[in-house]
Amino acid sequence: MLPSILTNGFTFLLQAIIGFTVVSFYHFYFMLYCLALILLIWLIWRIWGWAAINTSFSLSQSKYDTASWLQSLAVTNESYRTTLNPTFAIEETDRLVSEHIACQVRHFRYTFAQLLSFLFLYAAASAILLGVGGWLVIAGELTLGQLVAAELIMLAILVGLPQVAGYLDSFFDVCAAVEEISRFREVETQLPAKATAVPVPKDFTAVFKAVKFSRFNRAKTFDFTLPAFASVRVLGDPISLKWLAELMRANYQPETGLITIGGIDNLEIDRQSLRESIKVIDRVTLLPMTISAYLDLFISPDSAHSKQQALTALGLDEDIARLHKGLGAKLSRSGWPLTQPQAIRLKLASALLAKPRLLVLGDIVDSVEIGVMEEVISLLKQQGTTLLYFTKRQDLDTFSHTLEIEPESQRLT
Repeated sequence: MLPSILTNGFTFLLQAIIGFTVVSFYHFYFMLYCLALILLIWLIWRIWGWAAINTSFSLSQSKYDTASWLQSLAVTNESYRTTLNPTFAIEETDRLVSEHIACQVRHFRYTFAQLLSFLFLYAAASAILLGVGGWLVIAGELTLGQLVAAELIMLAILVGLPQVAGYLDSFFDVCAAVEEISRFREVETQLPAKATAVPVPKDFTAVFKAVKFSRFNRAKTFDFTLPAFASVRVLGDPISLKWLAELMRANYQPETGLITIGGIDNLEIDRQSLRESIKVIDRVTLLPMTISAYLDLFISPDSAHSKQQALTALGLDEDIARLHKGLGAKLSRSGWPLTQPQAIRLKLASALLAKPRLLVLGDIVDSVEIGVMEEVISLLKQQGTTLLYFTKRQDLDTFSHTLEIEPESQRLT
C-alpha cells in the first residue's frame, strides 16, 4: 500500500509537474489550460478528498468497535444463552453492524464521487485540449508538431488521473492507520517507581484527610480513618467503592487532601507492592484459563491456605469436582462453566490465597450465602486482612464497624 503511493504516486506527481511546465511554454492558452486543470484537480481533492479522510477515520473506528464486540460476544456466548438477555446481544450486534455499513456507505460516496470526477475531468480535458490545439494550429499560432507533442505529454498526465483515485484510496487507508497508531499517545502511562519508594508499612491504617476527588461531573470528599484489621460494612453508592480503592492504590490522585497508610503518604509507597496489597471484587469477570491456573496466580508465599482449603471454605470443592476435568476446567471471562454465584465465590477463594492487606467487596458479593460469608469474614480476620464490604444485606452482623459515606462526609461507628 505505502510503497505503491510512494513510487507510483511520486512518479505521477513528477510527470505532471514537468509536463505542465513544458506544455505551458508552447502557448499562453496552454498555460491557462494547465492552471485551470491544476485548479480543478485541487477542487476535487478539496471537496471529496478531505471528507474521505474523515470518513476513513470513522470507518476504521467502527470496524474495531464491531470486532471488539464480536470478540466479547464469543467469549461470553454461553452467558447470553443462559443467564443474560439474548435480545440485547442481537440488538447490539445489529446496531454495530448497521453503523459499520453506514460508515462504509458514507466513505464510498466520497471515494466514488472522486473517481467519477477524475474520469469526467480526463474526458473533458482531452476534448478541450484537442479543440483548443486544433484551433491554434488553424490560426497559425501553433505548429502541428507542437500540438502532437502537447497531446502526447498531456495524454500521459490525463490517463493517470483515474489512477490517482486508486492511490488516494490507499492514502485514506494509510491515514486511518496512522490515526489509530496515534491513539497510543492518549494512553495514560505510569512512571516507573521511584528508587526511594518505601515498602508497604506493616500498619495498614488508612487515613483520608480532606481528600477531594471529582470525575465524570461528580465530586466527593473523603475524611475518615480506616483502622487496620477491621471488618467494615460500608453504606454508600457503588462509585465510592471504585474511587476509594483507586485512590488508595494511587491510581487516582486527589485534587486536595492527603491519604496516608501507616502514617506514610500513599504516593510515596512502592506502587506495585501497594496494588498487590489491595484487592477489589466488584465484578464477575475472570481470566480465560483453567481454575487451577487461575488460583495459582493469587497464592501468596505466606498464605495460610491451600487451593483445596480455600475452595472448601467457599463451598466450591464439590461443585468443581462435578465439572468435566475438575480444577482443569477452562474458564471463560464470564466465569462459565461456573454460575455467577460460583464465580464470585471463586474470586473470594483467590482473595483468601492472595492474603491482601485490604479487601474491598462490592454488593455483587451479596449473592453468596450468609453462612459462607460469615466463614470468609472469619478467615479474613484470622489472616489480618482489613475488609471493606459495600453491601445492602441486613442479615450479616459480623462486622466490627459501619462506615456511612455521604458526598461530603463520612461517619464510622
